[in-house]
Amino acid sequence: MHWLYALKLLRAFPRLPHISPSPWGLLWRVLRKQATHVLRINGEHLLERQISPPNLYGFLRLREAGIPLAALQPPAKDQLLWELAPGRTFLTRLTVGMDLMTLYEVFGRKDYG
Repeated sequence: MHWLYALKLLRAFPRLPHISPSPWGLLWRVLRKQATHVLRINGEHLLERQISPPNLYGFLRLREAGIPLAALQPPAKDQLLWELAPGRTFLTRLTVGMDLMTLYEVFGRKDYG
């Protein structure tokens, strides 16, 4: 599974600087099955999170779709908080399941089926 998502991320390499300060390092960590990554949150703000490869790809897709993260993030290293509307947030798990891909399908692609 890591190889598949490493290839997907490699195909999206020109867009990886939007989510990571080190795109090559990100790909290397995915290939080595490391779960902790430094993510670019808003502009130059960086946050270290434990995230599975499917959710890492989902994070990229959500950021491309313009779905914003909440200003305050939970202290847990395996969670992110998204602001779906003013005052409406959604907490996602990053190490289990595919929360970010599901969120992308509903709010990014608007695929409700």
